[in-house]
Amino acid sequence: LSDAVLPPGPDGHEQLEFAHKKEQAQEILKSLSSSETYQRDVGIFWFFYEQGYTAKEISLLPSVALTVKGVEAVLFRLTRYIRERLGPKNPEEDE
Repeated sequence: LSDAVLPPGPDGHEQLEFAHKKEQAQEILKSLSSSETYQRDVGIFWFFYEQGYTAKEISLLPSVALTVKGVEAVLFRLTRYIRERLGPKNPEEDE
């Protein structure tokens, strides 16, 4: 996952790649569904990576009830979890 998973521009290839990465991330995140904070944490993840909210903006949402540092910790933990499950980055993806 890159640091910005915002929806791509009009290029069809970018849209397919985005949809594929999003699907992979969703499947990996589902494995955490037994966690008490699953709904909140996954919401934080998508607010940040898909909707473009900042950690500060997310922390201000009443349903989140975390500080900015708390939101950042959730994002770090989930991003690391997904990256570990995706395995090493394919060097061809940078081309």
